[in-house]
Amino acid sequence: MPGEEHMSSNEHPLFAFLEQAAPIMRVAPHAHTVARFRSSLPDGYVATLEKMRFWRDVVTRVELVNYCYQRLCELSPAFFKLLADEGLLGVGTITVSPKARAAKHRWELETDAMTVLIYYELKSVVDLLRQEKILFGVGSEMEYVLGVRNKILAHPQLDHLVRSKGPSSVPWDGGPVRKGVANIGDDLLREFYEKRISSGQTEATGQERTKNELLIRSKTKVEKFTAEEIARLQAYGIREPDLHSALKELCNRLRGQVVSRIEECYDRAVAEFDFIRY
Repeated sequence: MPGEEHMSSNEHPLFAFLEQAAPIMRVAPHAHTVARFRSSLPDGYVATLEKMRFWRDVVTRVELVNYCYQRLCELSPAFFKLLADEGLLGVGTITVSPKARAAKHRWELETDAMTVLIYYELKSVVDLLRQEKILFGVGSEMEYVLGVRNKILAHPQLDHLVRSKGPSSVPWDGGPVRKGVANIGDDLLREFYEKRISSGQTEATGQERTKNELLIRSKTKVEKFTAEEIARLQAYGIREPDLHSALKELCNRLRGQVVSRIEECYDRAVAEFDFIRY
């Protein structure tokens, strides 16, 4: 059946980081350490605990993103199974049962929920990393992903940008369902806004979409967009983010700059405050 062989866990973009971080963080305070410090916690001990909690929060959020991505991979074969079970992969006239319609609706809700949660948690992870001066450069795919999250998913505005229901792309090879999140209009609105801004202009659609992407990447808040910018976004739209590439960028930052800091923090807890590894 199409999609039956879905992506294995070690092929997920964040798996390599989680595999490195997990054994480093398997530490716990020794019983005698807890008893010794219960009455008066030294500043160094408190600072170390707070930093351990910080890194634990980062890793927990990355695990959540990874879980949602893995679930999107599982939902690809689930989609084809749903069609096969109802005989919807054939040709000719097909009657869709109420049960099949309900199952398809649940599938759409779950793909949407997993996708949106990835975007929201990515924002949290990037905000945490920024506190450690770990940044994503201008022009990175992560910058664009967060721009779409901030300007379309998180801050919808009447008469501005309101997300429309985006299409789902379901790969036959078992990769993740790609749920559209950057659809901000429909055909009638698109024609209306295109006529409004196209008088005397001959620029190609590709050029207009490039302008739109730069606007989405910008630090300008969506409520500060001009009427002309809103019209151009509605008329020409924006491309869908490449979520897989953004997650690979994140994994590179995590492996290159975060693993060593986690290791230093947890090693200090073991060496200076008698935490034990398990």
